[in-house]
Amino acid sequence: QLTTFVGVLVVAVPIIGSYRLVRLTLSRDWRSFLTKLFLSMYMENRSFYALDSNSASEEGIDNPDQRITEDIDSFTRETLDFLLDILDSILNLFSFAAILWITSRSLTVSLVVYALVGTAIALVAGEQLVKLNAMQLRREADLRYSLVHIRDNAEAISFYGGEARETQNVTTKLDTALANLTELINWTTGLGIYQQAFFYLARLVPYLVIGGLYLSGEVDFGTLGQGTFAFSMVLSSVTLIVSRIR
Repeated sequence: QLTTFVGVLVVAVPIIGSYRLVRLTLSRDWRSFLTKLFLSMYMENRSFYALDSNSASEEGIDNPDQRITEDIDSFTRETLDFLLDILDSILNLFSFAAILWITSRSLTVSLVVYALVGTAIALVAGEQLVKLNAMQLRREADLRYSLVHIRDNAEAISFYGGEARETQNVTTKLDTALANLTELINWTTGLGIYQQAFFYLARLVPYLVIGGLYLSGEVDFGTLGQGTFAFSMVLSSVTLIVSRIR
């Protein structure tokens, strides 16, 4: 047994390490491709001149420097992680859905209803979070730009005595960013409470559905345990949005 364990360890560790290497490499290469693509579009036909780098318009493209750097980096990492999670969920779904159906059809139907209702509620909350996160990125970028503006124009500000005006400008942008952050914290906290309640309550569903059958002797303890395990695996696969949204 020790030889088997060592053999599995020798094989498994490089595979796990390689998986992480491949995932990070794919994210890096995707970021490189998108950054170069958007940079070429940004520089083409003097688009950089036409765009206001600190636009206050809700329709305009604000802070293109941040869009090309931080947003593309975040997009590639989060999207790749989400796609890999979807693949893993599909594999689990195919592996355990049939077991759950054979164990208890009523439990399967209960899972579908529970997952649909839970996902719908999460999507409603998530829509607001998307707006707040996008606004927070804009507010943080505007704040950072106001500080960069001071650094780039230090001589003129010092010469004309514009310290008070620049301080007021930075303070205003800071207050705006913090106000949006406060709302974001409230929504994130509420969503976190909902997610915890959703998955904790899910543990009770198998016992409520087939627990009575076990107590009446219609199913044995092994069937109850098998149904509970299959339910948890399938639920984690079909409620990926609930667990990932933030």
